[in-house]
Amino acid sequence: MKKSTLVVLSLFTLSIIVFVGCDPDPDPEPEKGMRPIVFVHGMAGSGDQFQAQALRFASSGYPDNYFAALDHNSIGDVGRQNRLDRLIDHVLDETGADKVDLVGHSMGTAISTSYLSTARHAAKVAHYVNVDGVGGDELPGGVPTLNLMASSMAGEITGATNVYLERHTHVQACSSPESFARMYDFFTGKPPATTDILPATSDTIALEGKLVVFVTNAVPENIDLSIFEVNPDTAQRIGSSPVYAKPLASDGTFTLTNAKQGSAYEFVATRSGEENEGHWFYEPFVRTDTLIRLKYTEPGSILYNMLDTSDDSVAVIIVRNREMLGEDAGGTGVDSLTVNGTEICDGVLPASGPIGLVVFDEDADGVSDLSAVADAYRAIPFVNGVDLLIPATPSGGGIVTITMEDRYSGAIQTINIPDRPSTIHKSFVQFIPR
Repeated sequence: MKKSTLVVLSLFTLSIIVFVGCDPDPDPEPEKGMRPIVFVHGMAGSGDQFQAQALRFASSGYPDNYFAALDHNSIGDVGRQNRLDRLIDHVLDETGADKVDLVGHSMGTAISTSYLSTARHAAKVAHYVNVDGVGGDELPGGVPTLNLMASSMAGEITGATNVYLERHTHVQACSSPESFARMYDFFTGKPPATTDILPATSDTIALEGKLVVFVTNAVPENIDLSIFEVNPDTAQRIGSSPVYAKPLASDGTFTLTNAKQGSAYEFVATRSGEENEGHWFYEPFVRTDTLIRLKYTEPGSILYNMLDTSDDSVAVIIVRNREMLGEDAGGTGVDSLTVNGTEICDGVLPASGPIGLVVFDEDADGVSDLSAVADAYRAIPFVNGVDLLIPATPSGGGIVTITMEDRYSGAIQTINIPDRPSTIHKSFVQFIPR
């Protein structure tokens, strides 16, 4: 038995998109009131916690290059204020905007309000959205503020527009259509054209992202990244060659400029001299996505060694930046999550709800036990594990079907992945909240 894993919680840095060999629709001219948006995540998070909202903003007219996120180390990062300031300066320089709009979530609200307490920083920010985090007795830096509250941890901010989001949980408050609509109206002075994520009109889109270490958001060394187009029904690759294959950049970033609108892709991370491979799967991409985050843990780390693996079982980490609730938390409802038809959420997961769920054969004993969450993952913030045997085939030619039915919107999403053995292959499935 080999113990190894790559753990993802969840997947960009800002760049101007250059398309090669195609003529996609250019970014629209921003309407009055539209400014670039900079996001600061919370504990154990990353920039992709704003991924769904960025896609919604773009669907309602924002340019695709108007979104950036500060990926910081939430367990200790003394330089993040300076890096946030440099990021904002970069965004202003690249877009030509006069100011940015700033969004902080959870721990990110403390970082954001501290940043705004400096007058020269606050002068660069037109609006601030404080999502389910710290309160206060005055506007942060005097900047107009929308304070979105969903849980008991949040407090009101004197002078802000304070809004309580009913039936929302902590991470959901950052990724729901309702919070998006509040943000859009606050930034632009009018409601959005839609709260849905709409397909692009161009046949060609860009996929931009960053591969980082879970929790620290550091950039790992000596990683090769390949991207394959896949058939979403069979989970198998289309063709034998990747559409993208490069060593990971020193800042962890990657850009596929000529992705096909409506196609599904598999992201694969390998390192020379190691057998272990990480595989990331999403639903088909319908428009340019600039906030993808691929996360993993380094070999030898505690998280790397926690996952029991075998040649006979599949290991998959399921991520959604909205809590997966197996018990009703104050009237918010219960989700359904099935793997090959077996329910692993409703009646299994706690009311606190993870955003990352590790599904594996605990102890590699060939026996499932869904009576409780796996002990090994109880202490990790926003993560749970369940003991479910998912049979593997040596070739990975079979299908593992993962279906999520959302408690709040009723949306049903399905992602198929190959049934590869977990000794070498660790698969990650990410649902973008609808």
